[in-house]
Amino acid sequence: MVRFLVLLVMGLVFCVPSQGKAETKSAGGTDSQEKSVPGEYLVMFHPKAAIQGNTGATRRALAALMLEMQGEYLANRYGLTVVRAFDAIAETTGKGMFHVRSDLAAKDSNVADKLLSLLDQDLLIESVTPNREKKLLSAP
Repeated sequence: MVRFLVLLVMGLVFCVPSQGKAETKSAGGTDSQEKSVPGEYLVMFHPKAAIQGNTGATRRALAALMLEMQGEYLANRYGLTVVRAFDAIAETTGKGMFHVRSDLAAKDSNVADKLLSLLDQDLLIESVTPNREKKLLSAP
């Protein structure tokens, strides 16, 4: 079950196109509408060898500590609010992954662009992408 959730989240993170709003038609006859959620991002940190080198309860404890520290880093350095930390990904890959929000970026697109650029340039962060909603609408 945990592997399925990890694969699902990883698929959503890495398989979503990087363009803003898109409409596509699938072979099954459904329309897909996608848009970025203003001020929300998915952030992934580089893997930590200390987590990958341990197992069991020690691995879970190290992953939890890493997530707490990385969440505080995002809050203190960038003023972000952590909506969710993905602990299953941290335990299996050693990478901290977060769904974060910035109220300022949600209100001002210039702030959103600057924040995305700053996060992208941060050497501690492996990847950052705007959070996207995807809604499927069936064809009549």
